[in-house]
Amino acid sequence: MNEAHVISVDPGVKTLGELRINEDRLAKISRTLTAPGRHVATPFKGLFNALFGINKRVNGQFSGKMLLLRVVCGSLLAGTALLPLAPADITSMNIPASALVMAFVGISMVFGFFSRLISLGGACWFGYSLYTSLMGGIPDLTAGALAMVMMIFSVMGPGLYSLDRMMRRGLLRLCRRSRKTRGHGFDYRAYGVVDRRVS
Repeated sequence: MNEAHVISVDPGVKTLGELRINEDRLAKISRTLTAPGRHVATPFKGLFNALFGINKRVNGQFSGKMLLLRVVCGSLLAGTALLPLAPADITSMNIPASALVMAFVGISMVFGFFSRLISLGGACWFGYSLYTSLMGGIPDLTAGALAMVMMIFSVMGPGLYSLDRMMRRGLLRLCRRSRKTRGHGFDYRAYGVVDRRVS
């Protein structure tokens, strides 16, 4: 007759199956506790993209071209507005409204500071100037050209090499930090949960 082989199991020693189950559980718990590098989505990302005209599809090649265009066009606008004025007019702020708008938009273009909003405002301003000149019978072609240029810059955005990108990045980090600390779920009592699952 065949003899029965009795396998004794020591209750203090874990079997391979139990060790495998505990390994899977510990891996899941460790991934939950050590995940500080993940990106937390913010509901304001779309608003910031529309406000600053920058998103993840904007690359360095496009931004380099936009930087060159911004510096050239912004310098021309600011120089055309301020050079014909006398120093006394500038210090006393006796500047025509059109020249002041041109200088403000030009400086904004050069540094990329709220360039989308300011370019849009400049396009509306010079568009209104073109409209009033058409109503008077003599169209102002300079105002029409400036309105078109500013509308193009407003649509295309400033690119990555601008102050707008720095402000957008800072605002996104601020929003992500607040959501990350609120939704991370880390608690020192988790170690007690690990001990209970392993034992």
